[in-house]
Amino acid sequence: MNINYKNLISAVAFSSALFVSTGCKKTFPPLPDKVEDTTLTNHNRGCNDINSPYYNSNDKGNGDCKYAYVTSYEITYYPDDSWDYFSDADLILNITALSSDVKVLQGAEKGNHNPTTPAIWDEAREIKLDNKVYHWQLDDYDAADPNDLISEGTFNPIEEIKNGQNNGTITMAASGSQLVIHYIIK
Repeated sequence: MNINYKNLISAVAFSSALFVSTGCKKTFPPLPDKVEDTTLTNHNRGCNDINSPYYNSNDKGNGDCKYAYVTSYEITYYPDDSWDYFSDADLILNITALSSDVKVLQGAEKGNHNPTTPAIWDEAREIKLDNKVYHWQLDDYDAADPNDLISEGTFNPIEEIKNGQNNGTITMAASGSQLVIHYIIK
């Protein structure tokens, strides 16, 4: 019995290759629908939420949206007038969203406050700044008579933030007073 090992090895190899190629058919999942002007790595990236400082109308999703939240409000100076007969002004700061007349802040009174010393109201709640116009008003509180208006102004924080590049502060001056809003992005 003369066995030709070379022929036997060739026959086994050919049979194995034939079995593997016909018996194991791989299937691949379908490719996702093509999204115009994007790749699979950045699909659903960017921020198309108008209330975010990172808003971009050309973005395809909201995967990169972050928002501005107030940490404190500050009046750095106001006019040095005779607000009260024998003392400095008793400051009250109010901030209202114009579109809904909802008060965002009604700051506690800062009594007998020096006009050149910053008055700070910390924000314990997380107040998100949206893309809308806000009105701020600084008054001298008067228990007996109506409050005296010191100054007022309007602002849109999202327009002021300019893509998060102004180091966490929005500064506005109006009628001889300056309001600074401190915020964080998250």
